[in-house]
Amino acid sequence: MAPGVILTFVVCVPLILFLGRASLVRRIPDHDKVLAAAADYRITDWSLFWKCAFVLGVVLLGFLLHPIHHLELSFLFLCFCFSVSRRDARAARLLSSRRA
Repeated sequence: MAPGVILTFVVCVPLILFLGRASLVRRIPDHDKVLAAAADYRITDWSLFWKCAFVLGVVLLGFLLHPIHHLELSFLFLCFCFSVSRRDARAARLLSSRRA
């Protein structure tokens, strides 16, 4: 499945850039407000970020290697999610509750 996805990506991205170039270059409405809001959502816990990036990378690698090992992605996701400790999960819940 991965070769088909890659070939489709290689064909579609240049086509989208060529056909939609006028609509892709626009000014974002309320650009300053968006930048101000983005400052509130900066990454503060880098160790949690890297753990989540590791889990995402393993799941993507599992997706690409599925024809070889035949493991379900949900199984891989659950296995590697346990690499994130309870303390980090609790800290993420606290951060999300402060923003709400």
